Amino acid sequence: MIFSSVNWYFLLAIFLARTCVFVAVLGFSLLVRQRLNKAAIYGIFSTQSNDFALGYPIIVALYGKIHPEYASYLYLVAPVNLIFLNPIAFTLMELSRQREIHYQELQDSTAPRPKGNWGILLKRVFSGVCLNPVVLMTGLGICANLIFSHCLPKTLAGILGMLGSAFSSSAVS
Repeated sequence: MIFSSVNWYFLLAIFLARTCVFVAVLGFSLLVRQRLNKAAIYGIFSTQSNDFALGYPIIVALYGKIHPEYASYLYLVAPVNLIFLNPIAFTLMELSRQREIHYQELQDSTAPRPKGNWGILLKRVFSGVCLNPVVLMTGLGICANLIFSHCLPKTLAGILGMLGSAFSSSAVS
């Protein structure tokens, strides 16, 4: 797919719709007194979909002959969650986790409460989000795409082709 032929308004509409649902679920969850980490998980659950395993065969069956480019849009829609929404939720979950660790350390310690922990907290949250497997592998995938000039080596393409053939049937179960 050539990026000049992409309907960017369509992708923007999907991004805005998913973002609105994510923020609404996150806000409502916090409104009903859910913890920050649970609200973030609910936000992810509300926007996560099985686009490739279920969406691809349906789109190919419905629009394969009249709009064959629609199936390629799935590869552009998935990063909306992987690159934008999931890292926001992971940051909120990591922030909640680090706050719990910090409060536990304060309860265990008899020393007076240290001041200026925001730098340490932000460093821990940032490293936790960056080392999250979903974020890390998405970043590595983008780097590999650039390194291989948008084409996989033949050996790797053969292996991944076999695994990809079995993906749809195994993802449904």
